[in-house]
This record gives sequence, C-alpha cells and structure tokens, in this order.
Amino acid sequence: MTSPPRTRMDQVTAAIDVVKRDLTRPSSLDSLARTVPFSRFHFHRVFRDVTGMTPARFLAASRMAEARRLLLHSFLTVAAISTTVGYTSVGTFTTQFTRLVGTPPEQFRRVVRAVRDAERTLAGGSVRPPAPRPSAGLWLRPDPYAPGDLLVVGWRPVGRGGESESCLVARPGPVGVDIPRDGREYHVRVLLLAAAHATAALVDERPDAYRVGTVVVPAGQRAGTVPIPMRRPRPADPPLLSAEPFAWLLAALRAPGTGEACR
Repeated sequence: MTSPPRTRMDQVTAAIDVVKRDLTRPSSLDSLARTVPFSRFHFHRVFRDVTGMTPARFLAASRMAEARRLLLHSFLTVAAISTTVGYTSVGTFTTQFTRLVGTPPEQFRRVVRAVRDAERTLAGGSVRPPAPRPSAGLWLRPDPYAPGDLLVVGWRPVGRGGESESCLVARPGPVGVDIPRDGREYHVRVLLLAAAHATAALVDERPDAYRVGTVVVPAGQRAGTVPIPMRRPRPADPPLLSAEPFAWLLAALRAPGTGEACR
C-alpha cells in the first residue's frame, strides 16, 4: 500500500524538523532541498510561500527563538547560549539577537523573567490592552475567537527576516494597523493568548497556549477589512521574536490601563 502524497506543508515541515534537530549545524539550501526532495530553486520558492520567510531567515529566527527560551529558563551565560544555538562569536550573536528581537540578550532576560514572575497577577485581569486606533487604515478581523485577553499583531515585508518585526498589542476583536505604503507585500500574523500565559505562548510556543492567524497583505492594499482565520499553531509558523509584547506587559503592570502600541 503506497503512502498518500505529501502536501507542501508536510514537505516544508520535514525540512524544518531537520533545521531544529541541530541548530548548531549549518543547513545549506541544497541539503534542505534534498530532504523533500526538490530542486534548490523550487524548494526555496515553496518554503517562502508556506512560511513567509526564506530558509536562511527561518533558520536565523529558529536560533533566536531557542536563545530566547534559554534566556528565560536557564542560567547559561550569553556566550554559552550563543554557542548552543550555532554561533562562534558572541558579538555576532548579540548583534543578530538585538536586530531580530529588538533588545540585547541580557535586557530581554530581565524583562521576560519579570513578566513570568508576574503572570499570576496577570491572571487577575489587571492588564487592559489599548482600544483599537480609529485612524488605522487596515483593519484585521480575527475569527473565530478563542479564550484570551490579548491580541499580539506582527507584520514584516514578505521574505524579510533580518530586522525586528513591527508589532502591537490590542484587546480581542477587530484591530487596526498602519502598514507602510512602500510598494511591498507584508506578512501579517495575529496571536490570541491569555496574558497569564504570555511566556508559554510567546517564548515556549506551547501549542495549547495561543491561537494564530496569518495573511499576506498585497502591496496595493492598505485600507479595508481583512478576515484572519484563527487556528492552532503549526511547525511551519515562524516565531514572533519581538520583545515588545513583554515590554508592554511590564509597563502595563506598573501602570495599569496605560498600554500603548508596541511600535
């Protein structure tokens, strides 16, 4: 009995499994394409279509996601973490981490641990996200809603992963975003989670802690309403690396009701 043909999602997921199995090993485009198997050019196109990122950008994001987990949960130094996720230079790692996450590693560690330690307070409903901004041009409508009290919205140009992702925090419901009018497609994703499970959702990426929806916004669309089907996370979903949701949560804990957009 022959196995059913694998979908593009299955094929990309298999390649991602290879990447995550050993983040210290450089994964060339050719070696990843052979796991499918595709030609390197076809694999590059399929991978980008499924994930919204190139394979190289996804590998860099996966390394930073693991570094964030180690900064939260371990007592390893930044130098040790950089080696664990495949960097030979702590300076290069720190520069890349700061670019993708938006803050240096030690500062991320302080902020995310402060949020983790306060999550029982967050469970009491002490954090109120800001209301939608009426001036926003493009409105996202996540559906269906699942239990949660925070929406985290991130957007970046399709195929790009070399800089910190723009994001905002909002209350569940339609949310307005101002995406640059720069002639590029943007990959937009919405995460719905409970504030009390922020680290489980945004650092540990625990599938039961959040729901996610993604959409590609065409270059010419910067107004109107875009429906966002919400679903369980998939292995092919790139991590949302920005530290800004944690900075927002920490600020909101210190001054409840004063939350602002991340960037």
